[in-house]
Amino acid sequence: NDQVLSKSEIRLLDKINSKIKIEPYFDNDIVYSQGDQAEEIFFLFHGEVLFYKDVSDIIDMREVVRMEAAFNIPFASYSTGSYFGDNDAILNKNGQRAYTCVCQQDSQLYSIKTPVLNEILLRYKTIKNLMT
Repeated sequence: NDQVLSKSEIRLLDKINSKIKIEPYFDNDIVYSQGDQAEEIFFLFHGEVLFYKDVSDIIDMREVVRMEAAFNIPFASYSTGSYFGDNDAILNKNGQRAYTCVCQQDSQLYSIKTPVLNEILLRYKTIKNLMT
């Protein structure tokens, strides 16, 4: 079911265009780290990112060091056309990133600050429906 944006929604997107940050990342660049403040969400224009969870705070590190195991566990990957960071920025009550996000190849990301996105989602149900 394809949804088409209305003229008012297109005008809104034109207005916020100046608030969207476009940034290139390279293979192995860290987009954000676990514990960082979650102030924006990201749209993956092209590329791939991998998410890691630092488990050092929940595992007895003496055992891990003895086993020479990694502290960061990879668990999710997103590719071109995906968006991410919304759970941390909007839903996470402590406002911190729950995971570390690392580019797996050269990528281009668009980001938007959470307050701007929240305003859009409140005012424009079509856009909210596209994202949920």
